[in-house]
Amino acid sequence: MEESAFSIAQAILVSLGGGAAIVLGASSFLGKIWAQRILQKEQSKMALEIEEYRNKLGELTANKQINYYQKLELYKSVSVPLIDLVANITHQETLTPDYIRGFDKQRLHMTAQLALFASSDVFDMFMDLIDYMYSSIESNTFDFYVFRVEMLKFLSEVRKDIGIYTDEITYKGNR
Repeated sequence: MEESAFSIAQAILVSLGGGAAIVLGASSFLGKIWAQRILQKEQSKMALEIEEYRNKLGELTANKQINYYQKLELYKSVSVPLIDLVANITHQETLTPDYIRGFDKQRLHMTAQLALFASSDVFDMFMDLIDYMYSSIESNTFDFYVFRVEMLKFLSEVRKDIGIYTDEITYKGNR
């Protein structure tokens, strides 16, 4: 009887142990599959987010590049009438009322363009430069050295606004 009780106990333990091993193996297998699916789901979610950020970065880069070129064109167009005016003044050419009237129209256009598209620092430096130009024309006291300082202040702010450089440019020559 002892042997049969031992056989029965052994059979129970073997059957439970085998079942436990099967359950343990199946749960391990199912756990791996479940973990893989969770990881795949997270990876695809992250891949979508990365693609979304990549697209946003591409748009920002394109917009910044467009803005950069637009500002370059704006500042080039603003500089031309000023250069022409200074060339006329420094070469002792007579500034006729028609010439001044034409420059006034250009100045109004330049002022509006800068007010819309430039930083307030650029706008302020431009207005200081224009104020100097008009004051010196009215009093016939144009001084190229003063103009150069004002113009370089303006150009320094332009460089900052465009994002090229942040330092101030100054004339270091003796002429």
